[in-house]
Amino acid sequence: MMKSQTLKEEFLKNINVISASVNNYQPSNHNQFWGGFRWQGMSENEENNSMWIIYGDKDFINTYQIKMIEGEDYLANFKMTDKKSFILNRSALKMLNWESTIGKEITYWGSAKGNVIGLMDDFHFRSLHHLVEPCAIVINDLGMNISVRIKATDVTSSLASLKRTWDSFGSNISFEYYFLDDDFAKLYQSETRISSV
Repeated sequence: MMKSQTLKEEFLKNINVISASVNNYQPSNHNQFWGGFRWQGMSENEENNSMWIIYGDKDFINTYQIKMIEGEDYLANFKMTDKKSFILNRSALKMLNWESTIGKEITYWGSAKGNVIGLMDDFHFRSLHHLVEPCAIVINDLGMNISVRIKATDVTSSLASLKRTWDSFGSNISFEYYFLDDDFAKLYQSETRISSV
């Protein structure tokens, strides 16, 4: 099995690569998870609240250019531990009725505990058909995808170089890629067809 973090580090050696992240995020496939959360200060009788969960490494925020509100320093110096670490969006902060996030403990899926290390601005992680909902990024080094932000100067050459790096790992999985703007465009195909009609 290909080691995604090692491959990511090789991608980053390419002068045309700006940043990269290992994650499970694909907006058009709606493959975020929806999980129940309990949190510090919540009463025992209070029902779990749910929010979307995205698994991504510490470079997810930078690669997707998401604005951090709190905890940027924590993230820059982040080291993986056995305990989960979360970054919440503004909508999650509002749902939890917290004034600040750093250091607060939350539990999701019944027993997985961790601390909040940052607050990010709301962003559309699904299509614009949906309101922005509470969301937590769980910092995790594992994932099925590697998101790569590249310079726009020579895309063809950059992709060819990334493919050579991929192939050098001897994987029997073919090199497949898509552009995020194309992926988002899939979410609006029905509107495009209607406007064409």
